[in-house]
Amino acid sequence: AELLYTGRSMDAAEALAGGLVEAMAPPGKLDEAVTSRVESICAAGPQSIRAQKVLLRKWEELPLEAAIETGIQTFRASYGTGEPREFMERFLNRER
Repeated sequence: AELLYTGRSMDAAEALAGGLVEAMAPPGKLDEAVTSRVESICAAGPQSIRAQKVLLRKWEELPLEAAIETGIQTFRASYGTGEPREFMERFLNRER
């Protein structure tokens, strides 16, 4: 609200600290940072990513109690697909 009311600008570090951006990249390293982020998302289960995207949209609109219940239902449904178990087994059996 402050930025809208005052028209004040902020630098990238302040935007990151305030939660307005999720990540920063050094000059000349944006493509690498984007590729790394996309690869991380693509490595996750596609069904889980789809469900999480829907859930995030719902969380923006629902009251807290309904959002919590919707999250529980979504995670319960996701576990029914078997995808989370597969990814958890990969994680637990990874080389350290």
